[in-house]
Parts: sequence; structure tokens; C-alpha cells
Amino acid sequence: MTKKEIKALFNRFVEAWGEKDFDALAACVTEDFVWHLPVGPDEPVGRTLHGPDAFRVEFAERERQGAELRFELEEPVVYGDTFLLYYTIHGAYAGGETCSYRGVDIFTVKDGRIASKDAYWKIISESAVSGRVDIRAAA
Repeated sequence: MTKKEIKALFNRFVEAWGEKDFDALAACVTEDFVWHLPVGPDEPVGRTLHGPDAFRVEFAERERQGAELRFELEEPVVYGDTFLLYYTIHGAYAGGETCSYRGVDIFTVKDGRIASKDAYWKIISESAVSGRVDIRAAA
């Protein structure tokens, strides 16, 4: 695919995501689509969802948790059949805890559709700050 075609696919994906249009999301991904989320029990990748229904599963989980997240997206960066998407997330959870994360997703494209989405978030919290390891001492 050309950069222009990949960016058009990205735009369709983002529009479907924003509207929670699961049929349109499914049309953007391959049947063997893999989504590695940044948090979860699946070592070393966090949490892994498979197939076009992955979005229904994750959106239902976010709704169950009461998460209200807003994504500020940057322009995707295309490298062959891979594109990177940098973004910032702002929001709150059901208990009122607010969040602000910086993230990047690595997408791969196969046969004109998204084959994988691997998400990475920088999460800053008081517990993370107090538990810092001095890497100079470990060297």
C-alpha cells in the first residue's frame, strides 16, 4: 500500500473508533487481527485480544470500569507496511481518579487492512515515582 492508502485506512479506523462503530472497525482489520494492550496479565505484552471482535470486548471492559478517556492524536508516521501513532490520553475512572498518559501504537498492515495494533503507554503515578529504581546503582 502507498502512504496515501495507509493514511486513508488510518482515517477510516479513527472515525470508526470515535463512533464505536464495531462493523466499520472490523472492516479495517484482518480476520487474524492481534491487539496487544499496554496493561494486563499476558506476559510480556499486557493483554492480548484477537480478531475483529476485539474492539467490542475492550470497549465493553472500559465501559464496565467507567473509564472516560479522550485521545489527542498526532499524524501517523508511515514506514512501509507499518505505521506509528503517537497520542495523549486524558480522562477519569469511575472512582474519580484522573489520568493523563502519553502513548504510541505500532500498527502493521497486511492485504490492505490492519493486522496488528501494539499499544505502549507512559504511566506516571505517585506509586511509580516512590518505587523508582536507581539504575546507576544497578550498573
